[in-house]
Amino acid sequence: MKNEILNLFYQDDYKPLTYQQIKEQFPLISDEDFSRSFDELKNDGEIISKNGVYDRLERLGFVKGHITLKNSGFGYILDPSDNNDPIAISPNELNNSFPNDFVIVEVDNRNYDFKRNMRYGVVKKVIKHEKMYLVGTVKYLKKFDKYVLDIKDEKMRFIECILDKNSVKNILDEIVKVEVFKYLGRNKVIANVVEKLGHPTDPGIDILSVVCQNNIPHTFSDSVLEELDCIPDEVDPKDLENRRSQLNDLVITIDGDDAKDLDDAISISKNEDTYCLKVHIADVSHYVLEGSNLDKEALNRSTSVYLADRVIPMLPRKLSNGICSLNEGVIRLTMTCEMTFDSTGNLIDHDIYESYIKSAYRMTYTNVNKMINKDQEIIKKYAPLKEMVELMVELSDILRLRREMRGACDFDTSECKFKIDEFGNVLEIIPRARDKAEMLIEDFMLAANETVATHLTDMNLPCLYRIHEQPDAKKMDKAITVIRSLGGNIKGHKGSIHPKNLQNVLKSFVGKDEEKVVNTLLLRSMAKAKYSPHNVGHFGLALENYCHFTSPIRRYPDTITHRMLKDFFFRNKNFEKEVNKYHSMLDYIGYQTSKMERLAIETEREVDDMKKAEYMQKHINEKFEGVISSITSFGMFVELENTVEGLVHVTELLDDYYEFNERLMCMVGRRKKKIYRMGDKVLIKVLRASKDDRQVDFAILRKL
Repeated sequence: MKNEILNLFYQDDYKPLTYQQIKEQFPLISDEDFSRSFDELKNDGEIISKNGVYDRLERLGFVKGHITLKNSGFGYILDPSDNNDPIAISPNELNNSFPNDFVIVEVDNRNYDFKRNMRYGVVKKVIKHEKMYLVGTVKYLKKFDKYVLDIKDEKMRFIECILDKNSVKNILDEIVKVEVFKYLGRNKVIANVVEKLGHPTDPGIDILSVVCQNNIPHTFSDSVLEELDCIPDEVDPKDLENRRSQLNDLVITIDGDDAKDLDDAISISKNEDTYCLKVHIADVSHYVLEGSNLDKEALNRSTSVYLADRVIPMLPRKLSNGICSLNEGVIRLTMTCEMTFDSTGNLIDHDIYESYIKSAYRMTYTNVNKMINKDQEIIKKYAPLKEMVELMVELSDILRLRREMRGACDFDTSECKFKIDEFGNVLEIIPRARDKAEMLIEDFMLAANETVATHLTDMNLPCLYRIHEQPDAKKMDKAITVIRSLGGNIKGHKGSIHPKNLQNVLKSFVGKDEEKVVNTLLLRSMAKAKYSPHNVGHFGLALENYCHFTSPIRRYPDTITHRMLKDFFFRNKNFEKEVNKYHSMLDYIGYQTSKMERLAIETEREVDDMKKAEYMQKHINEKFEGVISSITSFGMFVELENTVEGLVHVTELLDDYYEFNERLMCMVGRRKKKIYRMGDKVLIKVLRASKDDRQVDFAILRKL
C-alpha cells in the first residue's frame, strides 16, 4: 500500500497536493489504512510537507542522510543528488540531532558560501536516532543530586548526559563508556554505563577513550573465544592434503620491525627472460568458517585498527599472531597466486591455488633496505637471500615502470610512528620511511590483487572489487588552478582527466619545495576508494580490475575473496548456487567493510592528532622549520618535519591585514602585498597545544 501511494509522487505530471487531495486519489483504501501508510511514509522520510502540501524530499529542497559532526560543533550531511557535496549545519540548527542520526535537512540554496564552496541547511526532522555511545568521566552534582558525564571529546561537548543512578555503582571520577537510551530534547540525554574503562591517569586510557567513543570493538565476546578452543595452535597434517607444497621453494616474509600479523610471503625465480613470482597469502578462511561467530565478528569489525601504541585486531591474536601468521620456520596454510612475467612486466601466465609454506626468514624492511644499499654486514648475515633480493629488486623495477607507463599515480603521504614509554607518554614522533623494500612488496601485492580480480572478472564470476572513481570535477578544478600557480601544468579536462596526467605533474615536482603540497592537493581531489561488487575500475592505479586478496588477517574483503575462490574452484559445491549466494551478499559486505574502513581511518587520525598535540605541549615557545601545507580563509596550516601540523590563525599574522585568495589558495597582505603560498618554507613558534582539543597553534616568525 505504501508503494502504491509513493508511486503517485513519482508520476511525471505530479504537482504538490494537500493530504486530503492525495487521499482522494485512493478511494478504495480505507481512511485508517491510508492514514497509517501515509504516516509511515512521512516517518521514513520518503515524503515531506511544505506550506501545507506534500512532495518528495528533493523536489521541495530537502535532503536526508546521516549527521557527521566536526570539532567546531558544525554538522554536515552528504547530498547524494549533487555529487555527494557536503551540506553544513550550524550548531544552532542541529535541532536535537546527534552524530550518525538519520535526519531530514532543509537546504538553503540562497545562502551559498562561495569561499568554502558549501551550502547550508537546517535539520527539520530526526528520522531515527542511531545507537549512541559516549565516553567521559563520572561526576556527581550535589546541588542537583544527579550523576553526569564529563565528556572530553570536543565535538560531543554540547551534549548534557545524565547517568542512570543504578548503573553508576560507586564509580565516581572514573572514565566510562555509556549508551544513550533516552533523548530529552535541548541536547539532553539519559544513558547507562556499559563499560568501565579506568582512571584518567591510567597509561593508554586516552587512546582507549577514543576507541570506545568511536564504538570500535576492542574485546571479543565469549562466544567468539569459545570457538577458538576448536582451532589448533599448529597445522594439522590432514589439512595439507590436496594442497600444493611450497617447501622446496625459498620463501620469506618482509614486514615492519614490530609486525606480528604476517599475512604475505613471497618466493621468486627467473628462467632466461621470464620471472616467476609466487605471492603466498595466509589462508584465514580455512579457520574462519562462513557463518561462525568468528566470521560474524570479523565482518562486524571488517579491519584491524593500527593506533599509536596498539593494534586492535580484526581477528583474535590466536589467529592473527598465531596459526594464521606466516611465522618463520613453521608450516602454514596459504593461498598462492603464481604469476609469470616477461622481461617487460607483461603477465603471460598465472595460477591460483591452495598451498602450504614454511617461511625460511622473517625479514624486515629495515634489513632488506640495508641489503639493497650494500650493507656488507647484513648481506653476510643473510647470505642465502642475496640473489633473491637482487631478483626482487629487478622485477620490482620492471613492474613499477610498467605501472608508471600505464599512468598509475604514486602518491607520497605523510605517515609517522610514535615512540611511547610505559606510561603512555610520547617520546618521539618519527616520519615513516617508504624505501625500496616497502615499495617492492607493494609492487608484488598490487600484481597479485590485479591478477585475482582479472581472473574472476574474465570468468564472469562475482568479485568484491576495490574501486576508485574519477576525481570530483569541482575539487580537481581547484587543485589544477593552484598547481598552475605553482608552475605546474595538468593536461586534460577536469571532468574526465586521465591518471597519467596527474602522474606527470607529480613527477614534475619531485625534489621541489612544493612536492608534498602538490601531492596533498591532488590527494584531496581524489574520490575515496571503497569496496563494491559493481566494477568501475581503479582510477588511481589506472586498472580496469582490482580487488583485495593479500591481507586477510587484517581485512575482511580479502577473506571473502579467498572464500569465493575456494567455493568456485576448489570445493565440490553447487556452482550456480554459490554464484547466486555471493551475488546476493556482496552489496552489503561492500557497504559494511567500506564503512568500517572509514571509521578505522578516522579513529587512527584522531589518535594521531591527540598524541601529536600531547607531544607538542612539551615544546611551547620553541621554534621549528615547516612548510605551509594548506591555506583557508581563517589561516594557514604548517607541517613540521616530524609530520605535526599546526594552525597559524589569520589573527596571528601581525605585520599586515591578510586576505584569502581562494582561487589561488594563498594569503595576500593588503598593504605590503606579501604573499604566503602553499609549499612556502617558514620558521614558526609553537604558541599552544591542546591534547583534549587535538589542536596545535603556531605563529610564523619569518619565511625561509
